Amino acid sequence: MDKIILKLSGMRVEFVFIIALFGAMTFVQNAFSQERALHDVERAYSLERSTLDSLDKNLKNLTGRLDKEKNKNKRDADKISELMAEAHRVSLKLDDQNKRVNKLGAEVIKLRQRAYKKYTVSIDSLTKIYENSQGALKITTGEKIKKLVQERAHVSPALPLFTFSPRLISQIKTSAGNDSLARTIYADYLTNAMAEIDSNILILKNKASEISTMLRLDEQAEEFIDELDGTQFLSTIESGERQSEGRLFSDNTAGERYVFADNIIKIYEQLEPVMSELIEKPVITGVDSLATEDYLKLLQDTEKTLKLYRKIIREKMDKN
Repeated sequence: MDKIILKLSGMRVEFVFIIALFGAMTFVQNAFSQERALHDVERAYSLERSTLDSLDKNLKNLTGRLDKEKNKNKRDADKISELMAEAHRVSLKLDDQNKRVNKLGAEVIKLRQRAYKKYTVSIDSLTKIYENSQGALKITTGEKIKKLVQERAHVSPALPLFTFSPRLISQIKTSAGNDSLARTIYADYLTNAMAEIDSNILILKNKASEISTMLRLDEQAEEFIDELDGTQFLSTIESGERQSEGRLFSDNTAGERYVFADNIIKIYEQLEPVMSELIEKPVITGVDSLATEDYLKLLQDTEKTLKLYRKIIREKMDKN
């Protein structure tokens, strides 16, 4: 009787997990729908961006021809007038096109953020199921988490390079004396730089949290596989879905890691001229050099570097 009760209890737990799994997968479908909408907007953005580049190239060509015409010993007033009118027309089209591109660009960012949040919610839900399940359900849930992590990587926030100049910041005088305009300009520049740094710190922190979760799940997957009977396990997933050495993520996010890490290197290059004595640029020789543990350390070290640079800017702002 006790065995029957235990068996029924186990079945109820399994049933609850399956219901939860279906609920999580419904949310996943919403995330996929969100990403399809994102792809449509990204395609439109790409086309409009191409048109913008074409107009910009056309305008530069016209202004070059206009300058050349103006520098002739014998000017052709009618030709100059014609080129100026055409350049003005293209300039207006360029302004309108730039507005369209900026609007679509903002929409892309918004949709990427929405899709990213939806994938994260789904991954978190499935992770709870994965950690509390066993047998075939654990294997199935692990596969779904792996796929979602790959999909989320496509909409994961990029690590933008700084639009400000660290070298210029290092040259800003700590005090502009009685020049209130200069103080205002310096303060705005430093404030904007601080905002960019804070944004990148948050991106790095969230990315490190993702990687920590992946490492934890990898560790649990390895422990789970060790507990299973080898023959039974292999017969269950010998179709090729077994992760390398039981790891869920080791081979599935390497490309995304390398792209993200490449921007980290470029940020170090931006900071190196003014922080060379305080930081050491990491060396990335390829995707193979970015094992998950190494990648996590890279993210954490970069976050520390940006916090250190933030402190330098904060001190300069306080003195300004």
